[in-house]
Amino acid sequence: MKILGEDQKKSLVYNGIDMMDAGYFIYRAEGDEEILYANKALIELYECDGIEDFMELTKGSFMGMVYSEDLDRVKDSIKQQISTGKKIDKVIYRIKTKNKKIKYIEDFGALYTDPDEGLLFGVTIFPGTSELVKPDIDDKIKEKLKNESEDATITIKNHFTGLNVEDKVVLSSISASYNSIHVIDIEADRYKEIRSTELLHNYVGSEGIVSEMFPKIMSIACSSDYLDDMMKFVDMSTLQDRLADTNFIDID
Repeated sequence: MKILGEDQKKSLVYNGIDMMDAGYFIYRAEGDEEILYANKALIELYECDGIEDFMELTKGSFMGMVYSEDLDRVKDSIKQQISTGKKIDKVIYRIKTKNKKIKYIEDFGALYTDPDEGLLFGVTIFPGTSELVKPDIDDKIKEKLKNESEDATITIKNHFTGLNVEDKVVLSSISASYNSIHVIDIEADRYKEIRSTELLHNYVGSEGIVSEMFPKIMSIACSSDYLDDMMKFVDMSTLQDRLADTNFIDID
Protein backbone atom coordinates (compact mmCIF):
# COMPACT_ATOMS: atom_id res chain seq x y z
CA MET A 1 0.00 0.00 0.00
CA LYS A 2 1.29 3.41 -1.01
CA ILE A 3 1.79 5.77 1.91
CA LEU A 4 0.69 9.25 1.01
CA GLY A 5 2.54 12.36 2.06
CA GLU A 6 0.82 15.11 4.03
CA ASP A 7 0.36 17.32 0.97
CA GLN A 8 -1.21 14.44 -0.99
CA LYS A 9 -3.57 13.67 1.88
CA LYS A 10 -4.65 17.29 2.10
CA SER A 11 -5.22 17.42 -1.65
CA LEU A 12 -7.37 14.27 -1.58
CA VAL A 13 -9.46 15.53 1.32
CA TYR A 14 -9.85 18.99 -0.21
CA ASN A 15 -10.91 17.64 -3.61
CA GLY A 16 -13.33 15.17 -2.02
CA ILE A 17 -15.01 17.84 0.12
CA ASP A 18 -15.20 20.22 -2.81
CA MET A 19 -17.12 17.62 -4.85
CA MET A 20 -19.65 16.80 -2.11
CA ASP A 21 -23.33 17.31 -2.89
CA ALA A 22 -23.86 18.73 0.60
CA GLY A 23 -22.67 22.21 1.48
CA TYR A 24 -19.57 22.31 3.65
CA PHE A 25 -17.65 25.19 5.18
CA ILE A 26 -15.16 25.97 7.93
CA TYR A 27 -15.19 29.11 10.06
CA ARG A 28 -13.59 30.42 13.22
CA ALA A 29 -15.62 29.63 16.34
CA GLU A 30 -14.49 32.82 18.04
CA GLY A 31 -14.01 36.48 17.21
CA ASP A 32 -15.56 37.67 13.96
CA GLU A 33 -16.40 34.07 12.92
CA GLU A 34 -14.39 34.41 9.73
CA ILE A 35 -15.19 31.92 6.95
CA LEU A 36 -12.01 30.04 6.02
CA TYR A 37 -13.38 27.63 3.43
CA ALA A 38 -16.59 26.99 1.45
CA ASN A 39 -17.14 24.18 -1.04
CA LYS A 40 -18.85 24.40 -4.43
CA ALA A 41 -22.19 23.02 -3.20
CA LEU A 42 -22.43 25.72 -0.54
CA ILE A 43 -21.65 28.48 -3.03
CA GLU A 44 -24.32 27.09 -5.37
CA LEU A 45 -26.85 26.90 -2.51
CA TYR A 46 -26.41 30.65 -2.01
CA GLU A 47 -26.75 31.14 -5.79
CA CYS A 48 -23.35 32.82 -6.01
CA ASP A 49 -21.03 32.80 -9.03
CA GLY A 50 -17.90 31.84 -7.12
CA ILE A 51 -16.07 32.09 -3.82
CA GLU A 52 -15.43 35.83 -4.20
CA ASP A 53 -19.12 36.43 -4.88
CA PHE A 54 -20.05 34.31 -1.85
CA MET A 55 -17.62 36.11 0.46
CA GLU A 56 -18.97 39.47 -0.68
CA LEU A 57 -22.57 38.36 0.00
CA THR A 58 -21.79 37.06 3.50
CA LYS A 59 -19.17 39.69 4.42
CA GLY A 60 -16.81 36.75 4.94
CA SER A 61 -18.49 35.80 8.23
CA PHE A 62 -20.71 32.92 9.31
CA MET A 63 -23.23 35.35 10.75
CA GLY A 64 -23.54 36.86 7.28
CA MET A 65 -24.79 33.47 6.09
CA VAL A 66 -27.77 33.38 8.46
CA TYR A 67 -31.08 35.11 7.75
CA SER A 68 -31.29 38.14 10.06
CA GLU A 69 -34.50 37.08 11.86
CA ASP A 70 -32.93 33.75 12.88
CA LEU A 71 -29.59 35.20 13.97
CA ASP A 72 -30.17 35.45 17.74
CA ARG A 73 -31.45 31.89 17.99
CA VAL A 74 -28.47 30.55 16.02
CA LYS A 75 -26.03 32.55 18.17
CA ASP A 76 -27.56 31.09 21.34
CA SER A 77 -27.24 27.55 19.97
CA ILE A 78 -23.58 28.07 19.07
CA LYS A 79 -22.74 29.65 22.44
CA GLN A 80 -24.30 26.68 24.20
CA GLN A 81 -22.34 24.22 22.07
CA ILE A 82 -19.06 25.97 22.83
CA SER A 83 -19.76 26.37 26.56
CA THR A 84 -20.76 22.72 27.01
CA GLY A 85 -18.00 21.34 24.80
CA LYS A 86 -20.53 19.49 22.67
CA LYS A 87 -18.68 18.17 19.62
CA ILE A 88 -21.55 18.11 17.11
CA ASP A 89 -24.74 20.16 17.14
CA LYS A 90 -27.70 20.56 14.79
CA VAL A 91 -29.52 23.82 14.20
CA ILE A 92 -32.20 24.75 11.65
CA TYR A 93 -32.34 28.23 10.22
CA ARG A 94 -33.01 30.22 7.10
CA ILE A 95 -30.61 31.72 4.59
CA LYS A 96 -31.09 34.44 1.99
CA THR A 97 -29.46 33.79 -1.36
CA LYS A 98 -27.88 36.30 -3.71
CA ASN A 99 -31.15 36.23 -5.70
CA LYS A 100 -33.16 37.10 -2.56
CA LYS A 101 -34.63 33.61 -2.14
CA ILE A 102 -35.33 32.46 1.42
CA LYS A 103 -34.31 28.84 2.04
CA TYR A 104 -34.40 26.63 5.13
CA ILE A 105 -31.32 24.56 5.88
CA GLU A 106 -30.20 21.99 8.45
CA ASP A 107 -26.76 22.76 9.88
CA PHE A 108 -24.59 20.06 11.48
CA GLY A 109 -21.62 21.81 13.08
CA ALA A 110 -18.56 19.98 14.42
CA LEU A 111 -16.46 21.91 16.94
CA TYR A 112 -12.74 21.12 16.89
CA THR A 113 -9.33 22.63 17.58
CA ASP A 114 -6.83 23.03 14.75
CA PRO A 115 -3.18 23.21 15.89
CA ASP A 116 -2.53 26.23 13.65
CA GLU A 117 -5.88 28.05 13.47
CA GLY A 118 -7.36 27.36 16.91
CA LEU A 119 -11.03 26.66 17.65
CA LEU A 120 -13.00 26.04 14.44
CA PHE A 121 -16.37 24.82 13.25
CA GLY A 122 -16.58 22.40 10.35
CA VAL A 123 -20.17 22.55 9.13
CA THR A 124 -22.18 20.37 6.78
CA ILE A 125 -25.51 21.79 5.64
CA PHE A 126 -28.44 20.31 3.77
CA PRO A 127 -31.59 21.88 2.28
CA GLY A 128 -34.32 21.94 4.94
CA THR A 129 -37.32 19.62 5.08
CA SER A 130 -40.73 20.10 6.67
CA GLU A 131 -39.16 20.09 10.15
CA LEU A 132 -38.77 23.84 10.02
CA VAL A 133 -38.80 26.74 12.43
CA LYS A 134 -41.07 29.73 11.86
CA PRO A 135 -39.63 32.76 13.68
CA ASP A 136 -42.86 34.23 15.06
CA ILE A 137 -43.83 31.02 16.89
CA ASP A 138 -43.28 30.84 20.64
CA ASP A 139 -39.73 29.75 21.57
CA LYS A 140 -40.95 26.62 23.37
CA ILE A 141 -42.81 25.51 20.25
CA LYS A 142 -39.71 26.21 18.17
CA GLU A 143 -37.69 23.87 20.38
CA LYS A 144 -40.30 21.13 20.11
CA LEU A 145 -40.43 21.57 16.35
CA LYS A 146 -36.74 20.79 16.21
CA ASN A 147 -37.21 17.64 18.26
CA GLU A 148 -40.40 16.27 16.67
CA SER A 149 -39.53 15.56 13.06
CA GLU A 150 -42.56 13.47 12.08
CA ASP A 151 -45.17 15.50 10.25
CA ALA A 152 -48.75 15.14 11.31
CA THR A 153 -50.76 13.23 8.76
CA ILE A 154 -54.30 14.43 8.16
CA THR A 155 -56.78 11.67 7.37
CA ILE A 156 -59.73 13.24 5.57
CA LYS A 157 -63.22 11.91 6.27
CA ASN A 158 -66.70 13.36 5.88
CA HIS A 159 -69.02 10.59 7.07
CA PHE A 160 -69.26 9.11 10.57
CA THR A 161 -70.75 5.60 10.78
CA GLY A 162 -69.09 2.30 11.66
CA LEU A 163 -65.83 0.64 10.64
CA ASN A 164 -65.93 -2.61 8.71
CA VAL A 165 -63.06 -5.12 9.01
CA GLU A 166 -61.24 -3.83 5.93
CA ASP A 167 -61.44 -0.24 7.16
CA LYS A 168 -60.07 -1.24 10.57
CA VAL A 169 -57.03 -2.82 8.90
CA VAL A 170 -56.41 0.35 6.91
CA LEU A 171 -56.75 2.60 9.95
CA SER A 172 -54.53 0.29 12.00
CA SER A 173 -51.86 0.51 9.31
CA ILE A 174 -52.08 4.30 9.26
CA SER A 175 -51.89 4.45 13.06
CA ALA A 176 -48.72 2.35 13.09
CA SER A 177 -47.02 4.70 10.64
CA TYR A 178 -47.85 8.16 11.96
CA ASN A 179 -47.81 9.95 15.29
CA SER A 180 -50.79 12.18 14.52
CA ILE A 181 -54.16 11.36 12.98
CA HIS A 182 -57.07 13.77 12.67
CA VAL A 183 -60.56 13.16 11.37
CA ILE A 184 -62.01 15.86 9.15
CA ASP A 185 -65.63 16.52 8.27
CA ILE A 186 -65.27 18.40 5.00
CA GLU A 187 -68.92 19.39 4.75
CA ALA A 188 -69.05 20.83 8.27
CA ASP A 189 -65.53 22.32 8.10
CA ARG A 190 -64.67 20.64 11.41
CA TYR A 191 -61.88 18.35 12.61
CA LYS A 192 -61.21 16.27 15.70
CA GLU A 193 -58.13 14.58 17.05
CA ILE A 194 -57.79 10.79 17.08
CA ARG A 195 -54.29 10.99 18.42
CA SER A 196 -51.57 13.60 18.21
CA THR A 197 -48.07 14.60 19.26
CA GLU A 198 -47.93 16.99 22.21
CA LEU A 199 -46.70 19.73 19.89
CA LEU A 200 -49.56 19.49 17.42
CA HIS A 201 -52.15 19.05 20.19
CA ASN A 202 -50.97 22.23 21.91
CA TYR A 203 -50.79 24.10 18.63
CA VAL A 204 -54.16 23.28 17.01
CA GLY A 205 -56.13 21.70 19.86
CA SER A 206 -58.17 18.50 19.95
CA GLU A 207 -60.90 19.84 17.66
CA GLY A 208 -61.79 22.94 15.72
CA ILE A 209 -62.37 24.50 12.32
CA VAL A 210 -60.49 22.93 9.40
CA SER A 211 -60.19 26.15 7.40
CA GLU A 212 -58.36 27.69 10.37
CA MET A 213 -56.22 24.64 11.16
CA PHE A 214 -54.75 24.08 7.67
CA PRO A 215 -53.17 27.54 7.34
CA LYS A 216 -51.64 27.24 10.83
CA ILE A 217 -50.06 23.87 10.03
CA MET A 218 -48.87 24.89 6.58
CA SER A 219 -47.27 28.04 7.94
CA ILE A 220 -44.81 25.96 9.99
CA ALA A 221 -44.63 22.71 8.01
CA CYS A 222 -44.16 24.01 4.47
CA SER A 223 -41.18 25.66 2.83
CA SER A 224 -41.78 29.28 1.91
CA ASP A 225 -41.06 28.34 -1.72
CA TYR A 226 -44.25 26.25 -1.84
CA LEU A 227 -46.41 27.90 0.81
CA ASP A 228 -48.70 29.80 -1.56
CA ASP A 229 -49.41 26.70 -3.66
CA MET A 230 -50.12 24.58 -0.58
CA MET A 231 -52.45 27.21 0.87
CA LYS A 232 -54.45 27.13 -2.35
CA PHE A 233 -54.48 23.33 -2.28
CA VAL A 234 -56.02 23.15 1.22
CA ASP A 235 -58.42 26.07 0.75
CA MET A 236 -61.84 24.80 1.86
CA SER A 237 -63.71 26.48 -1.00
CA THR A 238 -61.89 24.29 -3.52
CA LEU A 239 -61.19 21.28 -1.28
CA GLN A 240 -64.88 20.46 -0.88
CA ASP A 241 -65.39 20.47 -4.65
CA ARG A 242 -62.33 18.32 -5.33
CA LEU A 243 -63.39 15.69 -2.80
CA ALA A 244 -67.10 15.65 -3.71
CA ASP A 245 -66.92 12.27 -5.48
CA THR A 246 -64.35 10.66 -3.18
CA ASN A 247 -65.10 7.47 -1.24
CA PHE A 248 -64.10 7.84 2.40
CA ILE A 249 -63.36 5.42 5.21
CA ASP A 250 -65.90 5.91 8.01
CA ILE A 251 -64.43 5.83 11.49
CA ASP A 252 -67.21 6.57 13.99
